[in-house]
Amino acid sequence: MTQLTYLILTLIGNRTPRMRELIPILDIEGPFALDEPDLPSVLTHLTSLLNEGLIGSDADGGAEYPDAQHLHVTAAGEQLLREWIDEPYSPIPRVDEVSFSLRILAAATFAPYSALRLLETEITYRRSQLELLTALPADGAPQVPVLPGSPGTAAPASAPGSTGLAATEPGDAEATAPSQALSRIMRSSRVTSIQNWVEALTEMHLHLIHGSSQSLLQGAQAATAP
Repeated sequence: MTQLTYLILTLIGNRTPRMRELIPILDIEGPFALDEPDLPSVLTHLTSLLNEGLIGSDADGGAEYPDAQHLHVTAAGEQLLREWIDEPYSPIPRVDEVSFSLRILAAATFAPYSALRLLETEITYRRSQLELLTALPADGAPQVPVLPGSPGTAAPASAPGSTGLAATEPGDAEATAPSQALSRIMRSSRVTSIQNWVEALTEMHLHLIHGSSQSLLQGAQAATAP
């Protein structure tokens, strides 16, 4: 299954839109999960999902106006999403916000406790990543050995018959500082990006915990109601 399939199933499960309302929703939210979704691709996917029994449509829209019918995810469609949500997840060093966010959205809609598990796995990994990055030297790059003849160092004695020239290309010493500065900037940018990602994930985690607690409380109240 493609990401567009999972996105369509998730959005339908989230909103139960009319068929004609799904395209505007995808125009707004689609680019966050995949490349710009075009109308023919969406219609093709909708037709396939209907034929495969993964989504259904309510008949109250009338056969004369099929685009007015409400769409819903069938039991088979929900099972497909749950299997995808529960696939083993291992974070990768590069933050993949697109695919992870789509998976979290699906999990929050159909399997909140799985969403909590995914978030906890991602947050733990990113915090370890931050610890590693912030433990690097202050200049953000491995220590570079001082080149012979650099300012503040004494030139080594030349061997008899030697020209006394260092075996380096002209400009190597001058190039070291910009290289270190670039490495420091890149590391700082990556740290900031991961920190922002962790903050967003932590906020999602808190919302899910609150929502799950409310659902459990409501279920307990309903079960004990006279």
